[in-house]
Amino acid sequence: MIKPQYSDRFVYHFTYIDNLEGIIKNGLLSTNLKSNRGIIHKDIANNEIQHRRSEMRVTCGPGGVVHDYVPFYFTKRSPMLLNVIKKKNVDQEGIIYLAIPIEAIEDKSVVFSNSSANTLTPPTFYSNADDLNKLNWDAIDSRVWIPKTEGVKQQKMAELLIHDEIPFNNFSFIVVWNLCVKTHVAQLLKKYGFNNFDVRCDSRSFDHHYFHDLNVVGRVNIVTGPKILLAKTKKYISDIKQNKPLNPRFKNIADVLEAISNNFGCIKELSDIDGLETDNPIHREDVGAHSRRVASLLNTESAFHDLSERERLVVTLAAYLHDIGKGPKSRWKDGVQKVDDTHPIKSLPMLKRILCEEIGDLSNREIRQIVTLVVYDDLVGDIIAHERNEEQMQKIIKIKSDVDMLILIAKCDMNSINTAWVKDGIDKIEELRARMYTYLEENL
Repeated sequence: MIKPQYSDRFVYHFTYIDNLEGIIKNGLLSTNLKSNRGIIHKDIANNEIQHRRSEMRVTCGPGGVVHDYVPFYFTKRSPMLLNVIKKKNVDQEGIIYLAIPIEAIEDKSVVFSNSSANTLTPPTFYSNADDLNKLNWDAIDSRVWIPKTEGVKQQKMAELLIHDEIPFNNFSFIVVWNLCVKTHVAQLLKKYGFNNFDVRCDSRSFDHHYFHDLNVVGRVNIVTGPKILLAKTKKYISDIKQNKPLNPRFKNIADVLEAISNNFGCIKELSDIDGLETDNPIHREDVGAHSRRVASLLNTESAFHDLSERERLVVTLAAYLHDIGKGPKSRWKDGVQKVDDTHPIKSLPMLKRILCEEIGDLSNREIRQIVTLVVYDDLVGDIIAHERNEEQMQKIIKIKSDVDMLILIAKCDMNSINTAWVKDGIDKIEELRARMYTYLEENL
């Protein structure tokens, strides 16, 4: 019997909205049951953690391994979601939560843990509701995004595990990002006869379940996901192509590069990052100095000299501009920039101003390349080091020099911070280049 202090709670399973229709039709299934039935869904999980869960034994209840269970969190906003969106493979706007009452714990098929089942050291598993008092409820209920210690962080992610499956009828409500998503979900539910299902997007639900920018009003993601970033990038490229400057300040790329070499702050957006300090411990220089270093390192790469003259100008300009989204200095307290996973999308209106007002004689291809190189400057590094998916690169490349320039920007960016990153990752970088070349040959 659940003690009164734990009743009236819910536990939550988050997934991507693309999986909802399958969940409505089949129920929410354990990983092993999905595999046995040949059901495919959009996977947003960490591969290493999933391998660990596939082998971790559950020591009570029905037994088996963690992948024999459907996982739920007691906490409303899990650090695991932050880990997922930081990889930039899903848009947080598409994350939905499925909620069931904590009373499900009284079923014999249900077990729970005192911390996440993600670590090398397994948590303690329980099957008796009387053991709920062994969970760290202060951590579970805390609004702090990431607890200061790893142990408390894992305790915050204590799990309720339901063996095999849970029918969709058992869910009490769904939490979604906003009204637009709610409308889509409601229509999908109606299609399957769930006409009055509780779908929540009120401000309290949003605030409790999602990682959003606390410094602005509204529902602003702290990480720009791949779908939104690509759509915005394409839109801005199209807008810039249609609004080329009639009286540009600089007649061409060579002209603006000469001006930048003489005065880095000759373009407002560059002036706004010059001297901008950062609290990112991996950076030794201010943002402007770092940008200049990245541009200067291009000459040290043989691939740079293999480009055409125009392409060398394009990638050099992009190197100077690649961090403009981190500015201006005025938006940061004490003029010190903090880690900002939305700086690529913030660069788009800046690029539009620069390319529509400042620089002439740009071809449509050069506009596309400049914008793409700036917005996706971190892509190659994220792919080889942080599990960002390669499909995002496939969607922005048109010719082989696109691949070469993206890799050039990435290598010079990494070398400017820590040369070991490139040295240790060079095989992966070249393997990525080869795969992208093959993709272009087979698809374009």
